[in-house]
Amino acid sequence: MAIEIGPEGPRIISVKQLLQEQVYIEAYQCKIDVWPAIRSMRDDLGSGYDFLGLFWNIVRLIIYGIFRLEILKPVHFISKWFCSEFCSEILIRSQIPGTEDWRSSDISPADLRKLYSKSDHFEYVFYPSF
Repeated sequence: MAIEIGPEGPRIISVKQLLQEQVYIEAYQCKIDVWPAIRSMRDDLGSGYDFLGLFWNIVRLIIYGIFRLEILKPVHFISKWFCSEFCSEILIRSQIPGTEDWRSSDISPADLRKLYSKSDHFEYVFYPSF
């Protein structure tokens, strides 16, 4: 099973279906049980994509890039998530080593990939070529 975030929000999907839809780029398997955290967030499945939160994070990055000003207040709408925010929240709730100082609304896909690729708690599964 995998988690995909689309316009309708987070959903649990089979890896086979992901490959058929050709939407997945890279896959890592967590060696620590994250299902309790996923179950604790089940009410958020299908709740919609956090477009405003994603937009705000892009604005924050642009402001930081131009002016080197750190805007610390992220925007998060309860039960709406963007991709890396949802995945990082699962890892934080699962107490995965390396996430102790994380705020899910601040985590980028690059941050997640760095954790996945350097941690002994994740196993590289596949990189499908479409």
